[in-house]
Amino acid sequence: MDLSVDSSPVEGQGTPSGIDPIDVEWGGFYRGGSYLVYGRAASGRGLLALRFAAAGAERRQRCLFVTSERFRDLAVEASSIGWDLRRARMQGLVRLTRVPPVVSGGEDADADVLGALRDLAALIRREKTSRVVVNDFLPFVMFRSLDRFRQAFVEFLEALDGVDSTLIIALPEPANDQSARVVEFVSTKLTGTIHVEPFAYDPGSSERRLTLTPHMGHAGRPVVCRWDLSNLVQLPTPSREKATAVSDSPDRLATGPRSDAPRAVPEPRPVASEPAREAVIDVAEGRDPDEVTPLPAWPPERPIRETGDEKGGPAQTPEPADSVSPEDPSGAGSLDAERESFRARLESRFERRERGGVPFLLLAMRLDREADSATRPFDFEFIIDLVSDSLRSQDSYLVQPDTERLVVCLADSTPDDAQDFFARLRRTLEAEAPQRAAQLLHAVSAIVVPDGRPFPSAAEFLRYALDEE
Repeated sequence: MDLSVDSSPVEGQGTPSGIDPIDVEWGGFYRGGSYLVYGRAASGRGLLALRFAAAGAERRQRCLFVTSERFRDLAVEASSIGWDLRRARMQGLVRLTRVPPVVSGGEDADADVLGALRDLAALIRREKTSRVVVNDFLPFVMFRSLDRFRQAFVEFLEALDGVDSTLIIALPEPANDQSARVVEFVSTKLTGTIHVEPFAYDPGSSERRLTLTPHMGHAGRPVVCRWDLSNLVQLPTPSREKATAVSDSPDRLATGPRSDAPRAVPEPRPVASEPAREAVIDVAEGRDPDEVTPLPAWPPERPIRETGDEKGGPAQTPEPADSVSPEDPSGAGSLDAERESFRARLESRFERRERGGVPFLLLAMRLDREADSATRPFDFEFIIDLVSDSLRSQDSYLVQPDTERLVVCLADSTPDDAQDFFARLRRTLEAEAPQRAAQLLHAVSAIVVPDGRPFPSAAEFLRYALDEE
């Protein structure tokens, strides 16, 4: 099997999107182009983003996929269109990272969002993938005034000048005039816009209406075409009652209360797969853009960053856990499978230690955000990259994304080798981020466990290292 990755640039138009109407009408996307996809929940915008990433994987093109969903849920969605997302991830064709918590709700809320948007641009530049998908761009537009968002978004695009990645960003359907302005402004700055919506005459149909609006490079006027999801996935036929519930989903880009909603009836709860978030940019009619109102409370659940071992790559890279349970071929439970695979590999190290005294080192590392409040949203992903680059092919590692824990096993190593490892890590960090090296080093805590002692088993060590006791 050819596991090589095609990282060569493809100039100009002709990058297949994987979506037949887009490839027919536009001849694909432009390499280095940027596109907005928007629509309400269950419209198919999420499947469109997944299909774009899958089309790249089919051509051995790497994709950075920034998502608001849990990896388990995303893997199930991917399997519904016949794509093994977990396998693509383990082959290094897809780099997954979770949309981070970016809004503090305090006086510096705009600074938080601006910092996250800058970090996202830096991540895209660093990864240098052929394709980039941000399937929930909503957290990155949650500024407190429209003017501030406009300035930040232009800065974001300028930071990507010279990057050959084809970018897709996804937003929910606008719910009012203010949020419609956000979508309109974003559209005018990108190469093209794709609006995804069900056909009004039959909300239960698998057919979707795609409105393709060109802005830069694509010739012609907006084109309306059909996209049949049944060509990708067999959808169950919902009842009329369920179809109505989907069409009334609150998953729309909103900046205030809905004028068309009865006051006595509360808003329906958001569906679990694509949570609705209110008040993205709160600029009231007739008010000065700099006169702002407080942001609503951010969802209390702390987002989990499903980074795992997504770096993957050729056989020379450190090997992450990679077993797939026979009962779970889609990879939906891959985090559990990866932990079990790593535990089994680590257990063999414990057994070799007992039989022949073969040395090894365990490193338990974590990012302590409370110790350094200046840490930024994608810092944990950055540290994972640095650690992975510092390891050898015989080493392995495991990531616990929700608690930002990283466990490393250095094979055939003594305590002196730990000093060399951390020295390499420091040199790499100082070379990659000289201005932030000291801060990040201060925020990372680590313990070294030679030969796994005093822990009697790999399971006991993992419970300790991952704070599961």
